[in-house]
This record gives sequence, structure tokens and C-alpha cells, in this order.
Amino acid sequence: MIKINNVKNEHQEQLFQQYGSILGFHGSSPENFISILRYGFERKYIKFGSGLFGDGIYFSSDPLVAKNFVRYYTLPENLIDKLGRTYVKNKFGDKVGFCIVCEVAKHPEEVQYASKDAGAYIGFSRQGEIAKHYITASSNHFVKQRYLFIYSQFNSNNRNFLLLMICVYVFILLVIIAIKSKSIQRFISRRT
Repeated sequence: MIKINNVKNEHQEQLFQQYGSILGFHGSSPENFISILRYGFERKYIKFGSGLFGDGIYFSSDPLVAKNFVRYYTLPENLIDKLGRTYVKNKFGDKVGFCIVCEVAKHPEEVQYASKDAGAYIGFSRQGEIAKHYITASSNHFVKQRYLFIYSQFNSNNRNFLLLMICVYVFILLVIIAIKSKSIQRFISRRT
């Protein structure tokens, strides 16, 4: 996790103080994150006309929902060489993905989100229906970047090794329990 320092914006600070805020998680492709970190959620970089709940910048109040939108990619070879192959393999695995955590102002007309007590999948905002864990903001004026989560994705060989280690551990525990068990000790003593 990496903390993102925002440039102070007096107008934006007033919006957040006036309306309060909600945490929003935004998962996307690495190419989009380069743009987001460099330029923010600038209007000229946002695709309009294709959103499920209308135009805007999409977030989720649930990080697991946002993680579904994370796209993983393999780090470039020159970066792996600079950081060290072993370090990268142990820290990041085979692929990395990114999710940005933002603070979103709860502006009544410009930000759409379902209330916390919406029991159904679809909640209602002042602008209409929106899925329970989704948040849309009409512009970057209502968004402050806070943190960048870095997710790792390990290949199946690493997972298979971990599974093997868990099985060996369980087997050892079962052997210890069997050795300590009085009923098994009695059974063995009767056989001898």
C-alpha cells in the first residue's frame, strides 16, 4: 500500500467539509493507473457514455467489488532487473494489479451512491437506481486520491507448493495426535 499525497485545493476542501465523504475503491488496468496517478481523474481521460449507472468516475464502497476490475500484468524485464529478480518474485509474484482508494465527497447532485441500509442489490440515490456497492462521481472535483493498493498474483506452481506444505503440516499434526492418543497406544500395546 502506498500513500498518495494530494495537492491542497481550497474549493475541494470546502466541498468535503460541507458534504462529508465516503471511501471509494477503484480497480482498473495498469495503463489507467499510470494516467490516474499522473493526471488524476481528469475529465479528458474519462470515457463517458458507457457507464452502467450513467456517466462518471466509478468506485465501489467494497474493496472486493473493486478487485473484480483489477487487471494484472507482468512487470517489465528492465524493472525486474533493477529491483532484483528474487525480490520481485518474493514480493510481487508473477503479476501485479492496482486498486486506488479515494475519498469521495457525498455531494447530493454530483455523487451517486446507495445508502448503507439498502438491503437489496439495487439501492436508490437522489438521481435514481444504483447498485448497492457502487459510487459514481460526476467529476474529479469530488474525488481525493488517498492510497494505492498493489495486489500480487502468483503462478500455480507457488500455489501448488503452498497446498503441498499445508497437506504436510496437517499430516504431521495427525501423526502427533495419533502418537499422543491413549486409545491408539492401547491398540498398539495389545498387538505386541
